[in-house]
Amino acid sequence: SKLKHIVEQIITFERGEREEMKKKSGILLEDRISRALGTLKYAKLLSSEEFFELYAQLRLGVSLGIIDSVDTQTLDKLFSEVTPHTLCAFYNKEMNEGERDIARAEYIKNKLL
Repeated sequence: SKLKHIVEQIITFERGEREEMKKKSGILLEDRISRALGTLKYAKLLSSEEFFELYAQLRLGVSLGIIDSVDTQTLDKLFSEVTPHTLCAFYNKEMNEGERDIARAEYIKNKLL
């Protein structure tokens, strides 16, 4: 069908753009993505905003094949598990922002290590 053909073209274009980005940015891109993974694994405090930024970097790294120690399914699950409401439910207690930042970092570390 025409729609299927268009979707296939978009996918092909996106893959090409990712590869081009990988070639142009090289070690700088790999460094940024590796730092994101390291921060997510070892941070002691992690705000929602910082998590979202690092998540985007790491997800890009997975899609480019730079990171293979985690998959997109795990990342996407993690994305929904570290929201303020979900963290409070998981730990079965109300937490202020600082407590959630500590809990988020701990939770992510346990999932990624």
